[in-house]
Amino acid sequence: MHPPILSNDGGICCGESMKYFFAGCVFWGIVLLAVYAVRPGAKSAELTVETMGRRGKVLFYAAVLATVLICVLPMSLSPIWNGEILHDFESDIPLGYSV
Repeated sequence: MHPPILSNDGGICCGESMKYFFAGCVFWGIVLLAVYAVRPGAKSAELTVETMGRRGKVLFYAAVLATVLICVLPMSLSPIWNGEILHDFESDIPLGYSV
């Protein structure tokens, strides 16, 4: 039996690859849950914004806002997208770098 791997702060860590594995499981679990929730036989498939109550509308608009933010916010983190690194797309080499 191997001793547990200790992280820098002294806590027990499961290793870098296990973190990616668990993150992947969570991601794909959310994807499967979303697919299950929008199937034709689901109760949510019968709902429209007009038939939702106040709580349903708040949750719907919060989900729409979260989706937009998840799609837009990472763009500001990309140095090529936000213009910090100019890019020559014809040669596929960032400007200022040599081969």
